[in-house]
Amino acid sequence: DPDNWEENATKLAALVQNTNWCTKDLARDQLYEGDFYVYVTKDEKNEGRLQPRIGIKMTNKSIEQVAGIEPGQQLEDEMLPIAEKFILYNIPTGRRWLNRIKSKKLYKKLINMLENNLVNEDNVDEFIDDLVNYRKLNIIEDSNIYSYFNRENKTLLNAFAKKYNIDVNQIYVEGEKADPNVKYVVAFSSVDTQFFDNNNLKFILRNLTYEGENLRDLEIVVGEVELKNAQDIGKLKKTGRGINFYGSKITSLGGLKSIGGNASFIKSAVNDLVDLETIGGDTYFSYSQITKLKGLKSIGGDADFQDSIVEDLGELKEIGGDADFSYSKITKLKGLKFIGGDAKFKNSEIKDIGKLETIGGYANFSNSKITDLKGLKFIGENAYFDNSEVKDLGELKEIGGGADFTNSKIESLKGLKSIGGDAVFKNSAINDLGELEEIRGGADFGGNRTLKSLGKLKYIGGDVHFEHSAVKSVGKLKKVDGYIYIAKGRNIRGLKKVECKGIRIVKTGLYQKESRSVDEDAKTWNKMSEKEQQALLEKLTKMVVEDWDITFEDLGHLKAKGVTYLLSKVIKFDPNKSDWTTFMEEAFH
Repeated sequence: DPDNWEENATKLAALVQNTNWCTKDLARDQLYEGDFYVYVTKDEKNEGRLQPRIGIKMTNKSIEQVAGIEPGQQLEDEMLPIAEKFILYNIPTGRRWLNRIKSKKLYKKLINMLENNLVNEDNVDEFIDDLVNYRKLNIIEDSNIYSYFNRENKTLLNAFAKKYNIDVNQIYVEGEKADPNVKYVVAFSSVDTQFFDNNNLKFILRNLTYEGENLRDLEIVVGEVELKNAQDIGKLKKTGRGINFYGSKITSLGGLKSIGGNASFIKSAVNDLVDLETIGGDTYFSYSQITKLKGLKSIGGDADFQDSIVEDLGELKEIGGDADFSYSKITKLKGLKFIGGDAKFKNSEIKDIGKLETIGGYANFSNSKITDLKGLKFIGENAYFDNSEVKDLGELKEIGGGADFTNSKIESLKGLKSIGGDAVFKNSAINDLGELEEIRGGADFGGNRTLKSLGKLKYIGGDVHFEHSAVKSVGKLKKVDGYIYIAKGRNIRGLKKVECKGIRIVKTGLYQKESRSVDEDAKTWNKMSEKEQQALLEKLTKMVVEDWDITFEDLGHLKAKGVTYLLSKVIKFDPNKSDWTTFMEEAFH
């Protein structure tokens, strides 16, 4: 809010005075760098005074710091879920920040348990879960963690042995020579097909590459899983990294509940996700046999539905990365609330965006069937409405990037308050900017014949083009960080009071010297029937009444070249002896 920056900085400093944050002294500088969010509660013991509990400092669109009021600015335990929920659904880039924080915490916990020999039969399941979750957040294995998975670590070996009632020798450690007389149950290493088939593995703490048919009793793989010829998922429950089903003959995912990394179903036989709830990475449904996502609630990375036969998103609530719906059979987004990356609706069958609230990247509605944005509140990057069917922006409040409304059917911007980049209104139906207060890039109103006033718009961050627009009033516009371009002879109310780099008068290019002469136009006029002449007069009259900036192209669309001859007779002016632009301006103004 550039207009109220100083005032807001003063309010922010006052609000956080009773904290250990440096913001109370640096509010002005910090607010200059980006938004600042504060979560407050009422202190009933102190006359209901507002007490800050969470502070989120932004630099541009990224989180720089999340502060609490505990020593070291740590968050209180009860504030963690509140901060996480707010970040997830209000700051699209916040998911990466949360993942880094979670990863650091898990790393510290795992290292502490390993260094201090704290893993035992009572917490080994928790240890495995933490290890799986850590691998979900980290593509690369951490050598420090895996350096503890050796034969000398008796505490770790005994914990697994006691928990699963096996001999410590049934735990295979990387680097050892496999004993053919031992049926290993746990592998601290990566495993290939031959080793897997010769044993009865339940847990693999690294990766599995398997070309066999049945995973049998295997329950957990901490790393990646590649299945080339498998026909049965067995008892597998979860993986820390991804699974590649490409070419496998598995049709049902059985009791599998979580895939930590990427999941590729491309050209696989999988047709039933059964109980699958989460996929941590990118997910590819193209050319798969899957039609329903059933109980799947979260996809952490990109979701590629292009050219898939998926029809029903089931219980899906969030997609952490991009979502590509082009050429898919999906018509409703149902309960999907969050798309963290780009949303590609172009050439899709989607008509209903359901409960969608946030798109963190760009949103492409061009050539889509969506008409109403309903509860969508935030688009993080560019929004493309050009040639779209969208008519209602619903509850949309912010577009973080540019907005292209070219040839769109939207009439009102309603509650939209901010456009973070360039805004193009060319040939759009927009007649009301609604609550729009700022355009942080340039603005092109050219070709829009319905917008008369800029309404509540206060700030434009780049050049502004009013040529060929119908705008008659700048409304509350105060500042333009660029030049204002306006056609010669045009008068827009309040324009001279707007702070800008300068106002540049533009010739509209009407009938330049290389254009036809009045004599040539007279011949064309005289050849027209009376009905054709009347139609041309009515068209010109309408253009004048609506106060268009009439261009040479506009006149060309009339399919009549008697225009200058007609006007020269009306205003008793010889255009051959004067500048064509001046002639046309006198004719129309």
